[in-house]
Amino acid sequence: MTVDVIVPCYNYGRFVGEALRSVAAQTLAPDRVLVLDDGSEDDSLAILHQLRGELEFELVTQPNAGLVATLRRAVQETSSDLFVTLSADDRLHPEFLEATTALLQATPDAGYCYTDMRRFGEIDDVLASAPFDAARLVYRDNYISGGALMRRTAYLQTQGFSELLAYEDWDLWLSFLDAGFEGVHLARPLYEWRQHGPSRNRIGRREEFLLRRRIQLRHRGLLMRHAGQELPAALRRGLKRWRPDPPAA
Repeated sequence: MTVDVIVPCYNYGRFVGEALRSVAAQTLAPDRVLVLDDGSEDDSLAILHQLRGELEFELVTQPNAGLVATLRRAVQETSSDLFVTLSADDRLHPEFLEATTALLQATPDAGYCYTDMRRFGEIDDVLASAPFDAARLVYRDNYISGGALMRRTAYLQTQGFSELLAYEDWDLWLSFLDAGFEGVHLARPLYEWRQHGPSRNRIGRREEFLLRRRIQLRHRGLLMRHAGQELPAALRRGLKRWRPDPPAA
């Protein structure tokens, strides 16, 4: 199976070399590495041109169009069986491609393989994910890393990345589920997520609530399909939360 790594870059000149070196250090070499610079205004392009003397990757540039448009174009620019999107400020553990590719090959019905995440930079810890649970994904939270290895044939049956204020990855995993594809979990912290400054996903609580409801309503069929699993559990959680403490003996 062929494997590509897609690296969208916008004003991450100070980090992109580290991201690309983590790709070069993979125990399973990718067939293609595509860096798509989204109209960076810092020194990203100069650094990328310098790195081409050291590392092997293809560079495509475009006027600034935003993350989602950049990702959609990058997927169209590649043609491998499998691909992963690596943010230019993050890293891949050296065994990421080898381990996730092997698990997808062993799980032919899965649409993507996701791992635990190691946070580094301002925070140093591990975010453990969980085995795939469709009801939890639909009703509760996105426990799946945006840096998952995706099967192209499955991705092409989804609506792809959508223009949203945040949570594009959650919406994508719901689209995979809409198309009949689940994910498979690899319980190792193989995607490395850099912590630095405010996140682009940082929005107010009201805006977050409305966005989450909007995303769920984009996938109404999933809400109906998994209501029988999740709603009783949600009621039990609510009753447990509000149940008064027993009287003191």
